[in-house]
Amino acid sequence: MQLISAGQLTDHGCRVILDSDSCCIQDRTVLLVGTGPRRRDSQRLWELVWLRLPSAASASLVGSTASTSFTSSFAQWHHCLGHLCGSRLSTLVRRGLLGSVSGDVSLEQCQGCCLGKQL
Repeated sequence: MQLISAGQLTDHGCRVILDSDSCCIQDRTVLLVGTGPRRRDSQRLWELVWLRLPSAASASLVGSTASTSFTSSFAQWHHCLGHLCGSRLSTLVRRGLLGSVSGDVSLEQCQGCCLGKQL
């Protein structure tokens, strides 16, 4: 397992967003540059599934493994993009703007969305 410092990311101008079940990293322009789930076996660790930083920042943070990309899930993108509605998220996936995305496109199980609709 590779470890990365949230402090180093923020020192390089990135924004680190930790949610109850996912994390995402944004660059200075608020472009999403990394995402991943919260580890099921830990209460305090999130795992980056993919991270793409400018080469200078990558070298000083985690080395060459930072540019490796993996498949992310529909639910992870939903969380990282501020609980974006399913139809708009599907449009981004179809246009290929989010890379390889797997999983069910149904967001009915999103606890945050369910709670947000209650008054």
